[in-house]
Amino acid sequence: MSNLVFPFVILLGGVLYPVALLPDWLRIPARALPLGYGIQAIADAMLYGKGITELRSQLLPLAGFALVLPIVGMLAFRWLEILVRERGELDLY
Repeated sequence: MSNLVFPFVILLGGVLYPVALLPDWLRIPARALPLGYGIQAIADAMLYGKGITELRSQLLPLAGFALVLPIVGMLAFRWLEILVRERGELDLY
């Protein structure tokens, strides 16, 4: 599964192509991934010497992802645990 998803995450994450230069229809899902914000923050810090205050626009969404995604992960894990207990098996496909 990860081999199918990985190329799209890398493309939309700004690793191969800057998110700002993506077409509008690709930029919307790219903004839903934390990788693009992190890559842009690293690039701005390394290439332009920007400090923490100047990287605010990239670091605030990353902080939001850091707060929200663990909660989403725990809820998904709990949902799968309930599903496995109801079915009585670990094969979920």
